[in-house]
Amino acid sequence: MAGPIDDNQNRILEEAVQQFVDAQLQGREPDIDEFVKRYPEFEDRIRKRIGKLKKLDTLFSSLVQVDENDFDVTAAGPDLVGQKIGSFEIGEVIGRGGMGVVYLARDTKLDRSVAIKSMPAELQADSTAQMRFKREAKLLASLNHPNIAVIHDIIEQDTGSGYLVLEYIPGQTLTERIAHKPLKLEDALLIGRQVAEALLGAYEHGVTHRDLKPSNIKITPEGRVKVLDFGLAKASATQGEKADNTITQPGRIVGTPAYMSPEQARGAPTDHRTDIWSFGCVMYEMLTGHLPFEGETATDTVARILEREPDWQALPQKTPANIRVMLRRCLEKHARQRLQHIGDAVIEINETLNVPANAPPLSGAPEGYSRSALRRLGVVCALAGLVVGAIAVGIALRSSAPPSERGLRPTQRSVIPLPEGQTLALSRSTPLGWAQPAIALSPDGSHLVYVADIGETTQLFVRLMNEFQANPIPGTEGAFCPFFSPDSRWVGFFTKDKLKKVSLLGGDSVALCDARNPRGASWTTDGTIIFAEDQGVKLTQVPAASGATAPLIAGTKQLAENSYGNPKILPGGKWALFSRGSTVKLVSLETGEIKVLVEDGYQARYLPTGHLVYARAGVLVAVPFDLATLKKTGDAVPVLEQVLLDSTYGTVQYTISSNGLLVYVPGDDTAKTIPNWVNQDGTIEAPLPMRAQIYGTPKLSPDGKQLAIVVGAKSNQDIYVYDVATGTSIRLTLKGNNLSPVWTPDGKRVTFLRNEQGVEKSSIFWKSGDGSGEAELLYSNSSQDLSVPYSWSPNGEFLAIHQQGKPGGICILALEGPREPKLISGTEIDGWAPAFSPDGRWIAYTSVKDGKFQVYVRPYPDNDWMRQISDDFGEEPVWSPKGDKLFYRNGDKWMVASISTEQEFTHGTPRVLFEGPYNNVPYLSYDVAPDGRFLMLKPEYDDSEVRELHVVTNWFDELKRLVPQGAE
Repeated sequence: MAGPIDDNQNRILEEAVQQFVDAQLQGREPDIDEFVKRYPEFEDRIRKRIGKLKKLDTLFSSLVQVDENDFDVTAAGPDLVGQKIGSFEIGEVIGRGGMGVVYLARDTKLDRSVAIKSMPAELQADSTAQMRFKREAKLLASLNHPNIAVIHDIIEQDTGSGYLVLEYIPGQTLTERIAHKPLKLEDALLIGRQVAEALLGAYEHGVTHRDLKPSNIKITPEGRVKVLDFGLAKASATQGEKADNTITQPGRIVGTPAYMSPEQARGAPTDHRTDIWSFGCVMYEMLTGHLPFEGETATDTVARILEREPDWQALPQKTPANIRVMLRRCLEKHARQRLQHIGDAVIEINETLNVPANAPPLSGAPEGYSRSALRRLGVVCALAGLVVGAIAVGIALRSSAPPSERGLRPTQRSVIPLPEGQTLALSRSTPLGWAQPAIALSPDGSHLVYVADIGETTQLFVRLMNEFQANPIPGTEGAFCPFFSPDSRWVGFFTKDKLKKVSLLGGDSVALCDARNPRGASWTTDGTIIFAEDQGVKLTQVPAASGATAPLIAGTKQLAENSYGNPKILPGGKWALFSRGSTVKLVSLETGEIKVLVEDGYQARYLPTGHLVYARAGVLVAVPFDLATLKKTGDAVPVLEQVLLDSTYGTVQYTISSNGLLVYVPGDDTAKTIPNWVNQDGTIEAPLPMRAQIYGTPKLSPDGKQLAIVVGAKSNQDIYVYDVATGTSIRLTLKGNNLSPVWTPDGKRVTFLRNEQGVEKSSIFWKSGDGSGEAELLYSNSSQDLSVPYSWSPNGEFLAIHQQGKPGGICILALEGPREPKLISGTEIDGWAPAFSPDGRWIAYTSVKDGKFQVYVRPYPDNDWMRQISDDFGEEPVWSPKGDKLFYRNGDKWMVASISTEQEFTHGTPRVLFEGPYNNVPYLSYDVAPDGRFLMLKPEYDDSEVRELHVVTNWFDELKRLVPQGAE
């Protein structure tokens, strides 16, 4: 229909377009091809009008936004200051830009301040735009809620000018309130509750927000929260188009991409659950001070939203378990698995805020469930009394189970308080200060053994589960990492360089064999003990009745390829579970074949229920597992929140008996630290202005003014550069897993190791320390063996690396010429952590050539001799700024040896410089500043806080309810 149309036809056309707009504003945009079939005579005209509507969407999307930060006050526009429009006296300009001008005005009728926004000139002459303007304004005006900024009125003038009269909200935005620092827990919950209530009020009117972010949330001086900018409430199909319009400068994120749901980022249809995702992002940012998904560009951010999980360890330790669960469910990537209604979030937050001060902790609720989820399941929690000196029975659960769950017993939760003055020993007595499992249940569930601090050492204590008293086990002083025999009569354990056993019936402990730097053990049904030693380099077996040791696997591969931490034999005795970093693997005990089971998990074990359980970010996770095929047969499901974890070394404090008794230590990730200055006499100065999180490998710039450091848990680590005076930071890396930063001698670049998932090699890059430019590849290893950068020669021509695999040991990578690592003879296999001296004539390094960690020095480049510096144990050598001292670590002691090179190389007897419970992290745990101060990673978590153990009886029954066998 190309010619003119009469009034009746025009009315039909207008009604058709209005019908489309109404549906669009209610979030159910019709399919355009189906819609126009209803009006065959007007098909072309309707398509044209609707096409124009889509182009106008970006203009309308900002019409109700009053945030002055989003406007360029220097932009040209009409000046109404001092004029009067209707009953409104126009005052100062709040902001202006291409989308119109916003004024602070006075309502003379009602004597109140309002914000008036002019309709952009390009919309005023368009009838379709005016219709849309009115319709959308009416829809938004219906949102009469105390936490939503409302539209008071629409003003239309004969000249065609149009204005929105908006509620004026004084105060600061949530963006300004956060300012890159976490809010107090209570403040975050109070704000979050009001935001959730605003969304709930909007949903009751069929309106979703679709652009929730801190800059759209204002907080009045009285503490009232107002959610702004519901102008994006429109049809789902336009969300993909809207996404790209939030970038106003190349590479700069204005806000929306960082809060987009995965479906929104993909341009897929959205509903109210996209707001729930954004709400989760806002809550996470309030609690941690940073975004859950960050990137330098919109593309980087979207990639992280689609592919990565938030750093759950960044949540404050005191975050209640139900709030943690709520956040996880808000940020589920699949909308169907996400929290389904924002009202549930309101309930969770209300219950958290309303708990009296003397009430049991919120984490006492069944882990893995939120409170609202428990209500939906019909679970009734009854709190039992606490028996003095005995097990405090926690919460008994009763559920109206479906037929598939009938016959399953209810779980019971209890607390075992440790004796007065006693604390659990997580890392004391362990080699290198690494955290090791500190609790063990007997297979029959009758006994619990744990490691406790006693004075300057540790000892095993045993407790019958039906008694109140825990008793020390004689002969177990200095013990760590206990484990049981299959018949529950013997306890195996390690002391310094020894594997021992002791009978629960009494008698002396028995030394079975040497065990250098062990990392877990397992007692098999055929009377063999297998254990990982040399930091997990190899698996060793020894008869439990005593005898000679032997490699568990013929030709066991070195640490260069696998580290066998916490080995557990699977039923049948042919395969063993073990952990390497944050990866759970299987190893064939017959062939040495390796299978990867889990890419992001720690300390796995197989249960008689047919499940594989492991920890991920402080949460115990279960997945159905088929022993015949050695494959997972369903999805991983969180089953227990708040389990104490050391993500640096993958140690999780939980133990399970064969009959379904579970004991665990509640808590957060002990790997969180705060960088601190420490003087050479051991006195601690003020911490650096950096928040507590998981850090690794701190490296100071040559002038000591900047700190390059690894941030994040294993497999999700990036390198940041911090200003040590102000704490401001630059993120250097955005992809892959990035480790071991090293400054170039001129302080301009940072060198680092990068591993990328799915890439069968590791690579060494460098990048400008100010974050500018792209990372440049220096060397790429052709195999999966790591090439770890450690130290540059003072002239910047040579990089000392630890090359794993072949050639193994310490290698030198020349910057000029062919970049092929050249092995330093004599450091094969057992040499690592090389450090050039300040004059470049010597290389210090760590080696286990004689069966014990020691620090050595070799001349460079001559390499015609070596000297052992440490006399007992040593690792992580660092030179003093003048090269006249060599520092190194001996467990929790920092040692120093004087160095003289005037005539020949000589060194003094090592002495203790200071001691302290500082974190031991991979590659390098500390650094020394030009002024001689030490930069140490001081744990945020205090081991002395571990004073109780949590017990769950009939846990297998709960596991079967949560993770049915074969569930997909």
